[in-house]
Amino acid sequence: MRQKIIFFAVLLLLAWFVRPDISVSGQDRRIALVIGNAKYPAGASLENPVNDARAIKKALENLNFTVLKYENCTQKDIKKAIDIFGKKLKQYDVGLFFYARHGVQVKGNNYLIPADAKLENENDVEYDCVKVGRVLAKMESAGTKTNIVILDACRDNPFERSWNRGSNGNGLASMNAPPGSLIAYATSPGKTALDGAGKHGLYTSALLKHIDSPGITILEMFQQVRSTVMTESGKKQVPWESTSLNENFYFASGSSLIVDEPAGKKSALYVKANVSGARVFVDEEMMGTTNLDNIEISPGEHRIRVEKDGYGTYSKTVCIKTGRSLILTVYLEPESAPKSSLYANTSPSDAKIRILNISPEFYQGIELDPGKYHVEVSSNGYETEKKWIELEAGEYEKISIRLKPVAIVQQDRSMTNAIGMKFVYIKPGTFIMGSPPDEFGRESDAKQHKVTLTKEFYMQTTEVTQGQWEAVMGNNPSYFNNCGDDCPVEQVSWNDAQEFIRNLNRKEGGWKYRLPTEAEWEYACRAGSIGRFCFGDSDNKLGYYAWYGSNSRKKTHAVEQKKPNAWGLYDMHGNVWEWCQDNFNWKVKLVRNIYRDGIVDPLCTEGSFRVCRSGGWFSSAHYCRSANINYYSPGRRFSLLGFRLAMTP
Repeated sequence: MRQKIIFFAVLLLLAWFVRPDISVSGQDRRIALVIGNAKYPAGASLENPVNDARAIKKALENLNFTVLKYENCTQKDIKKAIDIFGKKLKQYDVGLFFYARHGVQVKGNNYLIPADAKLENENDVEYDCVKVGRVLAKMESAGTKTNIVILDACRDNPFERSWNRGSNGNGLASMNAPPGSLIAYATSPGKTALDGAGKHGLYTSALLKHIDSPGITILEMFQQVRSTVMTESGKKQVPWESTSLNENFYFASGSSLIVDEPAGKKSALYVKANVSGARVFVDEEMMGTTNLDNIEISPGEHRIRVEKDGYGTYSKTVCIKTGRSLILTVYLEPESAPKSSLYANTSPSDAKIRILNISPEFYQGIELDPGKYHVEVSSNGYETEKKWIELEAGEYEKISIRLKPVAIVQQDRSMTNAIGMKFVYIKPGTFIMGSPPDEFGRESDAKQHKVTLTKEFYMQTTEVTQGQWEAVMGNNPSYFNNCGDDCPVEQVSWNDAQEFIRNLNRKEGGWKYRLPTEAEWEYACRAGSIGRFCFGDSDNKLGYYAWYGSNSRKKTHAVEQKKPNAWGLYDMHGNVWEWCQDNFNWKVKLVRNIYRDGIVDPLCTEGSFRVCRSGGWFSSAHYCRSANINYYSPGRRFSLLGFRLAMTP
């Protein structure tokens, strides 16, 4: 548990050269990664970011942070810096990441723009930029007690002026802060920030003004920053924070007065403390124990440390002038026995958590004494799981438990229509749609929620093929039209798919062909699974089930060449994106009404876009996840877009 170190002033009648100073907690080991990018391609360079990074580095070092600083970084430089930071972070209690300048959001994800980025369109962002989530993942993996991310990266993005970016806005998107963390933005989500007229950006200038304010919590400090920025910008810029901190954090805890008084010809140091026998070090050399009087010291900058076993440590850099004395009085707070904190991430997210061998009800971050605890996780429709965990003193423990669904047994019923389309029977059931917050590659709009489908349906075992399309429509619109009749038809819009369905229904009669709803599609894709893909979580196995960016050789392939999922459906990951019946409104995608827990037979009918699923032959692995969502206008055609049919008996 973080120990506060409080300094108090010895008020002398001497009135010469009295200046307020600050102290910081010696119990928290602190590390920061600071990046400032100013040199971008012509027209995109900025004046202030490097100045900001250098000033923030100095301010953090004065607050006992070990600082890793980088300037004008390429994508490779940024990734390497984050990896180094992540490795070092495991030895620290507090981690801080500060980034100054160009950033962009694409489909709800925030990216840092490197100095070597060449972004002709939004599709280049994923490959040429660095996702902010990379930093958060390193912090969460390290298990650091307190994590702080500061993004002065909300400038207008000069690269996007030529983009057709219907799915994106200005500024950065809001991100959920993981437990024990705070994410600070230079302005509110979706807005852009001012660069500032001086040597620093407006936001960083305010941050530098308040970050070393003594005796205030981090939330109070950012409130002061917000007030300053709003005043300076005429309320045009409003800084924003997302936080899930578990306890108060102080950049500078307590306050004191350092009294700089005349001492004759020689400079001297006086150190007094509330406990006797505390060891006093000057520049790592032990000078004696408290109380320490009239120690001759050379003028200049010195590092003072006061420590005693069982108490918090005082550490501070001071500057002593020629012929002056430094009188310093400190208060060392006794250390208390630290408790442990327990967090649990479950799938489904609404699962009930109990600790069986204690009385108190579980809550996220529950403080527990060191020892062994029997944890039970349960949810209707899932197998209950129990496990023992052991907590050590002061440990921050996070456990992840994914419950296995009670198996849904599909009846062995299938049918084939007159033109050779094969369908399998899908039994009604309940499942968890979306993905947990910690799933790798997760999009911010893939909220996890329980869905019940009450109506049986049939799902086509493959994507609609070029041969099947031609048998109904009499033409072949596919870009890869030399691939063969068994390759998926592509370059078809949502409207084209509806016309195909109308013609097929007239041709067949009796059966009602349609596109699957988004919920039906994911239910069928998962086939009772709970991982990133229908077979589990590993990208390494995706090639057994999918044609995607790593193995497709930049083209589509015949259906039924890869392994099916547990319900006999092929190519549910990759080959071509598959249209669904649902509408999509990107302006309100984070609060879509159909993403309600416990919803029954959902179908979104609002919005001008249409949903598509599965990923395609050009997609990276995380776009092929069972929960991944994409969307296009209903008239859009290109070589990644196809579909498969559902059928109502």
